[in-house]
Amino acid sequence: MKHQRITIMLLRHHNTFRSQTVVHNKQKVTQWTFNIKEPSLRRKTVLASYQKNIIRHILSFLPLKCAVKTSILSRQWINMWKPLWIYTTIIDFDEEFTKNLKKTHYVQAIHQLLQLHTLDKVKKFRMFFCSDDRYSSDLIEWIEFVKVKGVGELVLDLSGNVRHFDSTDGDDIRWGMNKFRMPNSLFSCLSLSSLDLTRCILEPLHDFKGFKALRSVALYGVTINGVQLGEIICRSPLLEDLTMSYCESLKPVKIDHLQLKILTLESCFDVEEMKISTPNL
Repeated sequence: MKHQRITIMLLRHHNTFRSQTVVHNKQKVTQWTFNIKEPSLRRKTVLASYQKNIIRHILSFLPLKCAVKTSILSRQWINMWKPLWIYTTIIDFDEEFTKNLKKTHYVQAIHQLLQLHTLDKVKKFRMFFCSDDRYSSDLIEWIEFVKVKGVGELVLDLSGNVRHFDSTDGDDIRWGMNKFRMPNSLFSCLSLSSLDLTRCILEPLHDFKGFKALRSVALYGVTINGVQLGEIICRSPLLEDLTMSYCESLKPVKIDHLQLKILTLESCFDVEEMKISTPNL
């Protein structure tokens, strides 16, 4: 006895499914139909909510710049990144964020993003930019943001040059060689627990009251004299870790601190004399 070949076809017409069984090209041996109801409005809302949560979860693993770019994928993804940004406690404009951007576009993007942020408190603020005099007012405004948001960890790298931005910007590569003078508002950021600065000038005010919560300081290519450095150290009672590399204008340096546990000095060629009194080193 030969085996019969049986084919089952499932055909859809709108919301109705129809099944046909064909045996040796003889149609309609058996047939049945059933309907599928459209999901209710409430169900659609719940499903849409799940989809948004999944998308936002995916975006949470991406750098900010990549998350923003996902808006072009579909209408469903437009501005999906904004809630993540508005409520983030870690703001990170790292070197990757600057790639292929003109400086003017970079500055505009930073201002727009900071205006969107609504949380009162920010744990960490990191920025990679440059020491161009044309953008000093922008840097001052961003540091004021750090003060207002009560930032705990500040990383400000101003070593960027034209190679980190769009090469069509038309600037000489030397434009990034200037040093930005830190504004007075920095020395009013009393919430700082960690301070990491690259290529700038530090001149604390005479009435500088100190960083009462500061535990870690890292200075790279910073211009600061020994007296000013001593003021920052002695007025930061919780300071435990001090790192300095390629810093300028130090001359005589006196480091006197009871809590300091780690001290690193590298290639600070201007140091003429150093006195260290740190019993916990």
